Amino acid sequence: MCSRYFSVFLSVFLALPFTVRSQDIWSGTFEPDPAPFDCIDSVKRERLEATLLAEAQRLLGEGYLSEPLMARTSTIRLDWPMRTSRYSGYNRISAISSLLDHNPRSGTLDYACGAGSYNGHTGTDIFPWPFPWTAMDSNWAEVVAAAPGIILLKQDGNFDRECDGSGSGWNAIYIQHADGSIAWYGHLKSGSLTSKLAGDAVTTGELLGIAGSSGNSTGPHLHFEIHEADGSLIDPYVGTCNDLNFESWWSRQEPHHHSVLNAVMFHDAVPEMASCATGETENAHFRNRFFPGDEVFMGIYLRDPRSSQKLNIRIRRPDGSLFKNWDRTISSTASSGFEMVSIRLSRRPDFGTWTAEVTYQDQTITKTFELCASEENCDCSQPDNLHQNALEFSSLGLYWSGPENAEEYQLRVDVEDRPTRSYFSSATNFDLTELPSSSEVVWQVRARCGYLTSSWSTMLSSRTPMPVILSDSVITESFPTRMAGGWQWKGEGNYRLTLYDLSGQRIGQIQGEKLEAPFGLPAGLYLLERISPDGERRFARVSW
Repeated sequence: MCSRYFSVFLSVFLALPFTVRSQDIWSGTFEPDPAPFDCIDSVKRERLEATLLAEAQRLLGEGYLSEPLMARTSTIRLDWPMRTSRYSGYNRISAISSLLDHNPRSGTLDYACGAGSYNGHTGTDIFPWPFPWTAMDSNWAEVVAAAPGIILLKQDGNFDRECDGSGSGWNAIYIQHADGSIAWYGHLKSGSLTSKLAGDAVTTGELLGIAGSSGNSTGPHLHFEIHEADGSLIDPYVGTCNDLNFESWWSRQEPHHHSVLNAVMFHDAVPEMASCATGETENAHFRNRFFPGDEVFMGIYLRDPRSSQKLNIRIRRPDGSLFKNWDRTISSTASSGFEMVSIRLSRRPDFGTWTAEVTYQDQTITKTFELCASEENCDCSQPDNLHQNALEFSSLGLYWSGPENAEEYQLRVDVEDRPTRSYFSSATNFDLTELPSSSEVVWQVRARCGYLTSSWSTMLSSRTPMPVILSDSVITESFPTRMAGGWQWKGEGNYRLTLYDLSGQRIGQIQGEKLEAPFGLPAGLYLLERISPDGERRFARVSW
């Protein structure tokens, strides 16, 4: 999307009777305009290619690369290079604005002989959809390594909110694979790149940075470009009009038009998309709790919608009964689009958790919103009862109590001078490993209830002494294994197994090598103790 950003087409499409009060549906599409420039001009490209070659030779001489640049001798397989952050609420976050151009003349031709490119484009442009600027600011569009390799070069610190394509330089990372081929990841958000350095190895799926709008760009996206070991350009897609390579480099090549249900979200007003984020603020109007008389806007966000495709929408009451069920025919073909449903709530509706189920192309997403009588019964309370417990020499168990409507928890942990690290957990406890001994730990936890997030709960504490139940235990032999309904810990002799929670409270015991989990045991971390006939004790952490 080294192109002008999106043109927006929005129209009121139809109005249907809806028992709450009324229902309106709008359709919209977003399409990039034709591009007047390339992501990297020819002069910068030549300099970059020379720099990459020099870096590869240097790293080869220093022993970081295992083989020299040479003709392709093996076939790597690429995974998709963008994923959604687990905290975003998206089902999938990416769509394609431009493919590689295979027409050497003035026209455009993508690998499948379509027009999904612009003149001279040398890669695949993948953009966050929906709400690209919000996704960038919230770190929701994660750029990840498509294949394992060695970092050749990183470029960072460039302005990342370009809107007119006049950027002087982009933020990017370049990775050489085992066969000598090189992947370019461009237009990244400033300061988001991995802390790893040139010569360091990365694995498939490892976080490299966040999709941004640095360099010649008009909106947040990833420019993904692949070169052979000899420097020649390739297109990872195989197709009739691709003469650069005759095999797909993807581990699973998606269809030319891949219709996907990216997200279902609730809003308190029609979302505002920013066409140029330097002068405008994108406002998604996210909300998932409403009150009598409110108007609920449900956005259904699609990648590659095709005209005449079907969409089914079901609304369920808090008791699970079906409230409304209707089909919708997609009216437009585009690289991305949306359906916006407006529901006006009456003054005396059913209070509680309402559910929307949306089915599109054999994909179903279920989302909920809260209909509340007042603010008091519609809240996402902050977690409380924060505790910690030393599990082993370099491990700390963190646990807390959270609101009943919490779907997930986010943890932020500071260990002395280390930068803050974020973790996510669906359970109300967490096992933090690799802590230095006697370190001071500051950790915070907040709950997510749909789109609502609570305020942070903070705990400042030093490492506590080893708990009594672990003071004489060191695991040096076998470990327990997970089995259906519990755990098995094999050993010679008549052992006794006991299950504890992280505070040391006993919650299950049996004489033998198999222990079944008690009925209704909450998901999380636990301690399993094994005592031999001569009194020897061993502990292991287990999850449920």
